[in-house]
Amino acid sequence: MISIGAFWQLGYAPYVSDYSRYLPPDTGPRQRSGPATGARSSARSCLILGALIGPAVVGGDVVEAISRLTGRASTVIVLLFAPGVAVAGAICLYGGALA
Repeated sequence: MISIGAFWQLGYAPYVSDYSRYLPPDTGPRQRSGPATGARSSARSCLILGALIGPAVVGGDVVEAISRLTGRASTVIVLLFAPGVAVAGAICLYGGALA
């Protein structure tokens, strides 16, 4: 899990560097690390969720595991994750183009 978290952060490095390229030269390190803070927060929440539902996943069906663990809230949770999956796919395409 630690290596997955580390690689997740390394995967976001092109986006953070792309963002920081357009900042004024006198911008301090705290302002430059803002995008990385958001990436760390999202990585932690996804890794925690994955650790919680991991044992419940049977046959690779993550949606079914979330549904079983969260009950009635599962529909809302899955609908909230759907745009995130689409955005993550788009970001991955952008990162590939940068590379």
